[in-house]
Amino acid sequence: MKVAPKNLYSAEQVRDLDRIAIEEYGISGYSLMKRAGQVIFDFLSREYADYSKIYVFTGIGNNGGDGYVVAKLAILGGFDVEVVQIKPKSILSGDSLQAQEDFKKIKGKINILDEMQEAENSLIVDALLGTGITRSVEGEYEQAIKKINSSKSPVISIDVPSGINSDTGYTMGCSVKADATVTFIGMKKGLLTSHAVDCCGKLIFDSLNLPSEIYETHMNYNCESIDLSQYKSFLGKRASESHKKSYGHLVAIGGATGMQGAILLSGMAALRTGAGLVTIASSDETQLIEQLNYPELMVNSITDIKNLENILKKADVIAIGPGLGLTATAVNILSFVLETNLPLIIDADALKLLAKDSCKRKNWILTPHPGEASQLLGIKSSDIQKDRFESAKKIQKLYGGICVLKGSGTIVAAEQKLFICNQGNPGMATAGMGDVLTGIISALVCQGLPLEEAAKMGVCLHAEAGDLASKDGERGMIASDLLQCLRKLVN
Repeated sequence: MKVAPKNLYSAEQVRDLDRIAIEEYGISGYSLMKRAGQVIFDFLSREYADYSKIYVFTGIGNNGGDGYVVAKLAILGGFDVEVVQIKPKSILSGDSLQAQEDFKKIKGKINILDEMQEAENSLIVDALLGTGITRSVEGEYEQAIKKINSSKSPVISIDVPSGINSDTGYTMGCSVKADATVTFIGMKKGLLTSHAVDCCGKLIFDSLNLPSEIYETHMNYNCESIDLSQYKSFLGKRASESHKKSYGHLVAIGGATGMQGAILLSGMAALRTGAGLVTIASSDETQLIEQLNYPELMVNSITDIKNLENILKKADVIAIGPGLGLTATAVNILSFVLETNLPLIIDADALKLLAKDSCKRKNWILTPHPGEASQLLGIKSSDIQKDRFESAKKIQKLYGGICVLKGSGTIVAAEQKLFICNQGNPGMATAGMGDVLTGIISALVCQGLPLEEAAKMGVCLHAEAGDLASKDGERGMIASDLLQCLRKLVN
């Protein structure tokens, strides 16, 4: 299970933590650099002890200084080490210069990229670019990154894979694809989402022994990592005298002709997550019943708005969107639903319709994937991915309530804070997974969780169920594989 430290920081906040440690606690910058280098060396000597040759790719900033510390420790530890210095004519300064000079004192070898001849059984340490990157990688750094990525050697990145924006997780032109990344002082929020998820490999955090009061007294953060262990107690033990109405009645609206499977997945996910009653409301009841393999689900046809009004009289929560369609009928159904005061979970086609006629309310959860998010904000999907945190914040601010931006590193945006779940796996990139999430979140609202807590727990439940299901293999996993896993996780 991939669980990051709870508190997540921007690159600027981590630099502030570093500065406070130096200026207010008397910890020298070079001491921190040596601590970082020691952590990296301890990791590689433990995990990669069988490798005889180490290439350390160094830039000209503090990240490069960390690399020189690692290189020195590796030589003293008996490894054959070669530093590949990018921009060799550049003069290092401060702590990085001191680290380089200490490396030279033990006769360490410094080479340039063009002269590197990769040996067999070698290991690469990426100390090229740190958290300060704000523009596209080019020149010697681009060449070095391509060289690293074309190598067959394992790669360990220091603090952040070079080329990754540590605030957004987005690749700045090109980036190192590491087997492991060891990051320091504060967990950078961007490492848990977007391209960074594939580029970090195994992600390890070390605080470098900074005093806890630095974090507690000096730093306000607005982003947290979440996992299911934080929320399991929310559902509690069920009372022996409880009955089906004790756990809420969900009306799930969708399943137009040709898209019935979507709303059925939502309904079954809601039941497996503990909702007491689930009614499927569809504009095409006949075809839906033909596909219905779950007698526990009730099915009603939406013949007109009056009929829908009667269906909703018994509802505690409404989920709308999976398989809803984009027809005039769908528009009328959504418009009527938006007039109710019931808690809403808005997904799929309902999000697309909402984007055409936006409104704002507090008691709903929007669950867009990047494509739907782009429609909600009127921008390109690629722009959503460039800064998923900011995109989620903008949707929440524009539409109110809670925004769940799905994807690798799903983000929950509430009014005051952002949350990210870094569980889940690529096997979940298949049809119907979002419909299952809609059902999960809806069921948690049915059982009395506030919207924010339901969104956070729902995202974590969905991700962990996906991870459990993937034990039989990621490729070929389907959305319904999560249903039995959900039952296990909520008990």
